[in-house]
Amino acid sequence: MVMPLAGRVVAAVLGGLLVLTSVSSVAGTLIVTRSVSSRLTRWVDRIVDWAYQLVLKRLSDAPGDSFEHRQSAYLRRDRLLATQAAAILLTQLAAWLIVAYVGFALLLWPFAARGVVSAFIDAGSSLFTLGFAVPAGAAPAVIVFLAAAVGLVILTLQIAYLPTLYAAFNRRETEVALLNARGGVRPGARSCWPAPTTRWVQTCRP
Repeated sequence: MVMPLAGRVVAAVLGGLLVLTSVSSVAGTLIVTRSVSSRLTRWVDRIVDWAYQLVLKRLSDAPGDSFEHRQSAYLRRDRLLATQAAAILLTQLAAWLIVAYVGFALLLWPFAARGVVSAFIDAGSSLFTLGFAVPAGAAPAVIVFLAAAVGLVILTLQIAYLPTLYAAFNRRETEVALLNARGGVRPGARSCWPAPTTRWVQTCRP
């Protein structure tokens, strides 16, 4: 079944909106200095958090578990939650690229001679700067140049943002260590936190 030209034009308009959504989310998250609301960013955060909560439910403590079992479960939860921030970053990068990829493919669809598959191939070749597929025509050439620029900017901004995140994480860890020192918590006693029993007091008190 061949899609009528009117349907492909509507798909191209939808593709332009997807591209704008991806670009605005990237700009609001990585460029604008103040907090900017982005639905795409919120959805990614909620999806990743939902997936982690599902896994954490399997690692939760049972009422009759021993102290050693609760301590081991806590350590497993702690190691899992330590990866959540990185998972959000990677999922966010993938979401930006996928939304932009689908958007540019829909933009190219009205000009694709071999159908929607050709449009997705041309969009992927341009967005990821591979260059093995070059559509003919002036309008498709402009679209593929924009796709290459958007893909390069998204990857570059994400990589450039990582040192800022690492610096913020280091400052946070330093502040937590200072708070622990003021509270009298010895280094290495974090694993004893989830079980405030008599054994915990005897083992972990300063």
